[in-house]
Amino acid sequence: MTTHPGPRACTPTTCHLGVDVHADGTTTTVRLDGELELTTAEVLLGVVDGVLRRPASGPGVPARVVVDARDLSFCDVTGLNALLEAQRRAARSGGHLHLRTVRPFLRHVIAATGTDCLLDGGPTRGPGTPRGTAG
Repeated sequence: MTTHPGPRACTPTTCHLGVDVHADGTTTTVRLDGELELTTAEVLLGVVDGVLRRPASGPGVPARVVVDARDLSFCDVTGLNALLEAQRRAARSGGHLHLRTVRPFLRHVIAATGTDCLLDGGPTRGPGTPRGTAG
């Protein structure tokens, strides 16, 4: 079990995204704190790329990544796209990524945009696939 503080984006007077990575067994939890938006989206993608290169389950075993959004205070369309791109990258590597502990504002955005594939137990269509189509 290891915990690594992640990088912060922006300055303390503008926006920030804190990232804490915790590997336990076969799952890596990426806990977000702050704002996921235009200036911080690359921080998330960089962290997820690192996790996918070194999955908690070991070499050759698909990564299982959980993004814990309990402390996420804001997410714009760029942030949502970053989450979808992170999920696509995990899938391309044979792994799986989903959100956990989603606050009501983000759950509403996810439902309104039809991107509930981000949620564990969401529909099985592919990330970003419009409602009513197979993934």
